[in-house]
Amino acid sequence: MLRCGESCSHDYIHYILLNQDLLKSPPLDETDSVRGWWRTRPDPFSKVWAEVEQELGISPSADAKALFMELQQQYPGKFSDGQLRTFQRRVKVWRVEQANDRIEGETTAKTLSSIPGNGDSG
Repeated sequence: MLRCGESCSHDYIHYILLNQDLLKSPPLDETDSVRGWWRTRPDPFSKVWAEVEQELGISPSADAKALFMELQQQYPGKFSDGQLRTFQRRVKVWRVEQANDRIEGETTAKTLSSIPGNGDSG
């Protein structure tokens, strides 16, 4: 048990123990259930994203940093170095979506080919 005068005040510990409920987050109501899952500012890449997608379509494994540097050269002053991480996240999401689309396409093709009359056998 801590005593007064030690590194942590006994009164402070007592206060914390008695008021633990104040330290807990209030329960979220239905409107707050998605708190934090929205953009807080406009997407800086929205006007050039079609170009980025085209480039990624040609070279899916292209380095996001190299693509970002190309954007900075094409549009001087439009993209700051601090936006690199945001761009890398966008590229990562694009790659995941492309992989999911490919997987769904393959699954659909397999499902369709397993239906009698839809396969090449026959």
